[in-house]
Amino acid sequence: MAPKVRSMPLPGRKVSEVAPRQRSVRLFEEALARHQAGDLAAAEALYRRLLEEEPGHPDALHLLGVLAYQRGEHETAVRHIAEAIRRKGKAGIFHSNLGNVLAALGRYSEAIKAYRCAIRLSPGMADAHNNLGTALHHLGKREEAAAAFREAIRLQPSYAVALVNQGRVLVELSRLEEAEESFSLAAGLRPDQAETHRRLGMVRKELGCLEASSESFSRALEIDPRDMTAAFGLGVVLHDLKRLDEAERSFLRVLAAQPDYAEAHFGLGAVLMSQGRLAEAEESFRRAIALRPGYADAHFFLATALRSQGRPEEARESYEETLRLRPGHFDALVGISAVLKKEGDLKEAAERYRKAVQLRPESFDARLGLGLLLKETGQIEEAVENLREAARLNPESASAHIGLGIALKQDEKLDEAAGAFREAIHLRPDLAEGHWGLATVLIKRGDFEEGWDAAQAALRLDRSDLLRVRTSALLPVICSSSEQVAECRARVERSVDELVREGVVIRDPLKEIGFTNFYLAYQGFNDRELQQKIARLYRSQEISLCPKSRPEGSRIRVGFISRNFKQHTIGKFMIGYVAFLDRRRFEVVTLAVDPPDDPMVQQFRQHSDEFVIVPADIAAAREQIAALNLDVLFYADIGMDALTYFLAFSRLAPVQCVTWGHPVTTGIPNVDYFVSSKDLEPEGAEDHYSEDLVRFDSLPTYYFRPRPKAALMRRAAFLIAERARVYLCPQSLFKIHPDFDGILGEILRRDPYSQLYFIEGQPKSLGDALMRRFRRTLAHGIDRVKFIPRVNGEAFLNVLALANVILDPIHFGGGTTSYEAFFVGAPIVTMPGAFMRSRVTYACYKKMGVMDAVVSNPDEYVETAIRLANDSACHGELKSRILSANHVLYEDAAVLRELGAFFEKAVEKARTQGTCAH
Repeated sequence: MAPKVRSMPLPGRKVSEVAPRQRSVRLFEEALARHQAGDLAAAEALYRRLLEEEPGHPDALHLLGVLAYQRGEHETAVRHIAEAIRRKGKAGIFHSNLGNVLAALGRYSEAIKAYRCAIRLSPGMADAHNNLGTALHHLGKREEAAAAFREAIRLQPSYAVALVNQGRVLVELSRLEEAEESFSLAAGLRPDQAETHRRLGMVRKELGCLEASSESFSRALEIDPRDMTAAFGLGVVLHDLKRLDEAERSFLRVLAAQPDYAEAHFGLGAVLMSQGRLAEAEESFRRAIALRPGYADAHFFLATALRSQGRPEEARESYEETLRLRPGHFDALVGISAVLKKEGDLKEAAERYRKAVQLRPESFDARLGLGLLLKETGQIEEAVENLREAARLNPESASAHIGLGIALKQDEKLDEAAGAFREAIHLRPDLAEGHWGLATVLIKRGDFEEGWDAAQAALRLDRSDLLRVRTSALLPVICSSSEQVAECRARVERSVDELVREGVVIRDPLKEIGFTNFYLAYQGFNDRELQQKIARLYRSQEISLCPKSRPEGSRIRVGFISRNFKQHTIGKFMIGYVAFLDRRRFEVVTLAVDPPDDPMVQQFRQHSDEFVIVPADIAAAREQIAALNLDVLFYADIGMDALTYFLAFSRLAPVQCVTWGHPVTTGIPNVDYFVSSKDLEPEGAEDHYSEDLVRFDSLPTYYFRPRPKAALMRRAAFLIAERARVYLCPQSLFKIHPDFDGILGEILRRDPYSQLYFIEGQPKSLGDALMRRFRRTLAHGIDRVKFIPRVNGEAFLNVLALANVILDPIHFGGGTTSYEAFFVGAPIVTMPGAFMRSRVTYACYKKMGVMDAVVSNPDEYVETAIRLANDSACHGELKSRILSANHVLYEDAAVLRELGAFFEKAVEKARTQGTCAH
């Protein structure tokens, strides 16, 4: 609403330049008196008589124009006043009143000219300045309008109308403190004006002066109890003051007087929602929308109420309607993002969050929400960027630091992650989540003891079943001693026994636990009993979605599943199965979890009959896989990835099996078979598996022969001393069991020219953890322990070829490393143990018929390694034999025949049994 034009002023009884004849003077005075008394008809008749007697009388013409204005006859008023000005052009009030009439006609530019002419003739005319301000405001010239009002007030400090007008323009200019002062002065001058108090209340609300605002609104209502705008404003302020019962009464007062007041229904809904009366709030918002369908804020609050009532689909519709009406509604973007995330539509949720961040880059909520979502979807770089920004925007938020810590951990920036978790603990030492996050980072970094202490701190704060299960699964990545291995294993067993005995159930272990007991396999024990105990913790996941039996005679549908169908050990072991399984008998479906865009993934896509990306949500993944109607679900690995581990508890195909990707039993009842090889398994190996053990004659992989293109580089390219006797152990550092240290130490002691090389850890800090152990166990040769930077592909083959001898760790030896080392003819010393995971290199040697470097005890291991490293003839002869025989390891079609025969037999058995259960 525009500022007000003050009523058109009438002159007093003293008239300038009146006609000298006494009769004209008396007639004019009588007309003016009637006019001032409100008798417009009599005044008009007298003005016209005066004009008959004295045509062109300027004051009579002017006041006849004023009279026409008062009757709403604006065009007539313009003619009369214009004629008066023509007769007597230097009367400032004539121009001022002409401006008023022109303004009433909406001819603001002409009105402004008239007001400026009046001011030029009569600079002290406060009304003209006020009305000039009003006309300027109508044309959007707020700064000029404010200046005009300011001048009116300077001329007449008690000019309440000008003060109110000035306040309204200052509000529009966002100069709220000045507006508050202007309204306050006006209220002091005219304390009986409800509108002024109401406007003062509005400004004070915007300034955050809520108590003062409520007083102003209350005063307005005292003056005019019918001022429902003031009652509405009071309700809003009382809501902000958390005086909810009073706010409710205020809105109900408005609605009793004006039941169609949409904003009041909205305000009442907001109060009811704050009181937790969600169903009533919903009804109020719906009434507001019925009255004003385009009321964006009402749609938004309705969405919020629906979401709070656990109705996400309806909430989503209301958020969408909010955004249709107001695409830039920031809070609706944030709200719908959260709903979409909960519904599992993570891609769309991220896009909405991004739009919110674009609208308000400095919004903590949007940055935090986007960062946490991207962390879940694996878009780690962008997640870290947004979570860093969230922590900057609100450095006191422990949640932001915890989220940042988790993302940095996923990005392998463990030192920074530890720093983020420590900051969260500093801010909120009572939050178990911060201590737990720090524990996981420290353990992953190789600092198990410190990490264990942090986990215990978390457990002291939170004794929930969830955290107890998580803590029970903690194992060191690099064990400091064989004693620690035994202690940790015993602790895991005690904890699991206690949890199983108590009947603890984890409903969604993928989200709530999120990791597996991966490192258990590296401790060198029979894991069957312990794996079965651990599996009992997750018995709630034993869900059967077994598909209907497919007709006999149709091709067997086999689904191969893993997160690691990429440039990875698992990808190398499995691509041959996918590519060459007999398509006359089998359909091949590849089920890839979060596949990257790399060449190996492209091979899986190319060779699959169907290539399916498995969703990250376990329930959705189950439904998707069951819908594929598979005969066989073949897990390339179970235990390396949380999603596939927990999926394996469900019955999703009549036949479910696993192979040596993670070479240890699963303990999971719904995994039927473990596919291995006669040469991999020792006698009595059935006792190592909860699954039925399947022993192929062939090694269980169709492994492609490497085809390097580049020539070999010299040692210097890999930071290896040219003249060193290189004992290379090119394995992941967590395979280096403390029991192996005695062998390594004896090599260093007996060969003073030996240099022991490992591949850098991932993360590098694992090398530091291993070196801390080595400083105790290999103290006499610690200066000859080296690390080579991590390399892949042909460069890794190159490194293998540069070694004098390769050392296979005990308890858990090489896998693809052995296949690639044998390709370059590199001799590997190996000591096969009691379990398959230490027997891969042995099985390769046996298949080649070359057993010279297979040993049976530590002394023989040391002697063989030193001989191969120092005796070039011995080394050369063994290398030659390996190169001559290694062809049997690669692209072995026999394994495809065995795999096909196994699938047919297993499927037939499942059909005969007539049940999916094993």
